[in-house]
Amino acid sequence: MSFRFWRRIRIAPGVTLNLSKSGGSLSFGPRGAKFTIGPRGKRATVGIPGTGLFYTTTLPSGRSSGRRSASYSAPAVPTVRPEDRLTLGFFKRLITPDDEEALVDGCRELVLGNEEKAL
Repeated sequence: MSFRFWRRIRIAPGVTLNLSKSGGSLSFGPRGAKFTIGPRGKRATVGIPGTGLFYTTTLPSGRSSGRRSASYSAPAVPTVRPEDRLTLGFFKRLITPDDEEALVDGCRELVLGNEEKAL
């Protein structure tokens, strides 16, 4: 188990300085509603005081974070052709029961619009 460090220092009513092993952050707001600015970006948190129930969301930053380059873009999602979506490979066909194999083949034909072949 690793060591952890965390300390909250009240600077003024509604303003706290949060210190941890990974860095510091500032939180603004009353109990139950906080806006936090720190090394992991900006976060808004709302909760029910004393219950431990809360919801946190990360807010978009106006600039890119230090961890990613400015030219970062999400990886493209591979596209699969409709005729390849419901296809059993060679080895999968060896271990799949015949009735399940027929069901998959029928579903694939139905997706392709071949109702007669699907039946």
